[in-house]
Amino acid sequence: MAWIRLPHPAAIVIVLAATVAFAMLFSGGDLRPDVLVRMLLAMLGGQLAIGAVNEIADRALDARSKPWKPIPSGLVSVQQAAVLAVAGLVGMALAGSTFGAGPLALLALGTGLGLAYDVWLKPGPWAWAPYALALPLLPVWVMACLGEVDMRAWLLFPLGVPGTAGVYLAQSAADADTDRAAGLDNIGARLGPRRTALLATGLVGATILAALGAAWLTPVAGASLATLAPWSILAMLLVVSATALAARGSDAAIRRCFVPLALALAVVGFGWAQAVG
Repeated sequence: MAWIRLPHPAAIVIVLAATVAFAMLFSGGDLRPDVLVRMLLAMLGGQLAIGAVNEIADRALDARSKPWKPIPSGLVSVQQAAVLAVAGLVGMALAGSTFGAGPLALLALGTGLGLAYDVWLKPGPWAWAPYALALPLLPVWVMACLGEVDMRAWLLFPLGVPGTAGVYLAQSAADADTDRAAGLDNIGARLGPRRTALLATGLVGATILAALGAAWLTPVAGASLATLAPWSILAMLLVVSATALAARGSDAAIRRCFVPLALALAVVGFGWAQAVG
């Protein structure tokens, strides 16, 4: 069980599910099983590395505030976590290289941003930046693996910045008090758990509204408002559920905000990709 908890399984499941959804969309449902398996193995490898390195980097802080986690509890050693991280990177490189240099470079960039967050950026005010850059890369990478990248997919970057920052805040909100006690200077440490979680829901909600506005105001982009609207409604319902959790203010409720907000962002991203397709 400790090995399952080590690389942050909830985040991995969401990323892999989004990979499958984008792959099915961009392939028109005509996706060879071996292609999907290679894509999932490549993405899984990078996510395992990011999760394991995160646990290694946080081990001193977790020893004080979360002694039950795999490394502080002694169930997984630092060396074993490092082996998992290296194995993940090797698997990512091997599976990713089967799609060519371009897709591999995009995957390496996204993984590198995650590792940079773990090792350097997490304690400071720019901790949200790797999320804002890496998450919109997912559909672009999937598209590159399947062939040519539609340039309209790059619109996910300006549209997705608020939402990706919100997902980061949702993940870090539960650690806001311990981050502040440890002297960290990130947004969560400044705002506290409840206000951080509420800000996260607002940012993801703003992304949904921005996507709808872009589809309505800029038809030249090829986005169909009628196609995007149902996905946006579903995403907004997830945001509302996360807002209700954040409003409670309890540690348990705030920890549960991440999943609906991450799903909301994935849903609206899928809807945008379908609308411009």
